[in-house]
Order: sequence, then structure tokens, then C-alpha cells
Amino acid sequence: MKNVCLLILSMGLIFGGCKEYSNKKMKSFIPGTYIAKWNDEFANTCDTIIIESQSENKDFQITQIMRSQFLNKSKMPLHKIHHWTASFDEVNKCLLITNNGRMLFYYPEKNELKSGTIIFKKTK
Repeated sequence: MKNVCLLILSMGLIFGGCKEYSNKKMKSFIPGTYIAKWNDEFANTCDTIIIESQSENKDFQITQIMRSQFLNKSKMPLHKIHHWTASFDEVNKCLLITNNGRMLFYYPEKNELKSGTIIFKKTK
């Protein structure tokens, strides 16, 4: 009985430690530059997200740069820049943007970041 209790306790510590390592590993992979490009009948669009780690805590600084070149030459190109602060949500394994409540999901095995239906590929 004592051996069973020790076995269960040691397995709990191992799995708990793996989860913490997984969160740290994921947080270390998140900073970088992500790009999504798409074309539709109205414009060619390039959306870039730059994520920088603020410190050892869970905070990140995010800059989004969106550029659209309209196919209708009479319209001026669109260029928007947004700055956000986000924190790492360890339960959902995502970045929660504090300014607007958006969630950015990161998939390290694919080097991708997903914001809604848009998939960004990590470049750096």
C-alpha cells in the first residue's frame, strides 16, 4: 500500500513537472514574427504580427501591421498598425490580448499562430 501511494505521488510530480516544462517551452517559442497573406476579389492583403516577450512573467507586447493593396486602382492602399499587450493563458495555451479580449492560439509543431480563422506562419 505504501509503495502504491509513493508510485502515485511520484507520477503526479512527474506529470506536473512535464506540464510546467511544456508551458515554459511554449512561452519560449511564442516570440517572433508571423505573416498571413491572402487575396480576394477586392484586394491583396498581408498581415504581420510581431510578438515580443516583456520579461520573465507572462506578458507579451504585440504589434499588428496590416497592408492591403486594392485591385481597384482608384482606392489608396490601406495600412494599419495596432499595438496590444497580451498574457499567456496556461489553461487554454494561448495569448489573451488584454486590450480587446482576442485569443491567439499557437501551434509550435506547425510554427503557426491562429487568430480567429486567419492562420499566421512564423518566419523568425
